[in-house]
Amino acid sequence: MANRVPERRYTPEEVEQMRRYADAGMPAKEAAALLGRSHNSVSRKSRENDISFHSPRAEFLRRHAGNRFAEARMAKGLTLLDVEADTGIAPATIRRWESGHLPCYKGLLETIAAEYGVTPEWLLGKD
Repeated sequence: MANRVPERRYTPEEVEQMRRYADAGMPAKEAAALLGRSHNSVSRKSRENDISFHSPRAEFLRRHAGNRFAEARMAKGLTLLDVEADTGIAPATIRRWESGHLPCYKGLLETIAAEYGVTPEWLLGKD
């Protein structure tokens, strides 16, 4: 087994710089490159310090796709429990899609689009 080199500690200045990068909307991978750190290290340290990085994809989902998931479900007059009964998808998962906190993967996207009577492309805002 290879010896693992311990990572150097973050200075308070680096943590503050990380916070400024996050506040400016920079993705964690870019911040890691600028700080000369690994992406995993920056992600771990940001969680320890309540620093939120947002990826462009997550931001898109939060703004657009989540709204469409909720809009399509409500247009059909379905409750979260109705969707669960028909598809087996947990209400908590559907809520996360609708809030943009969780991406909907291809297989489930097709299932939920069929349930709502829309296309997967429409749900993702690609229509």
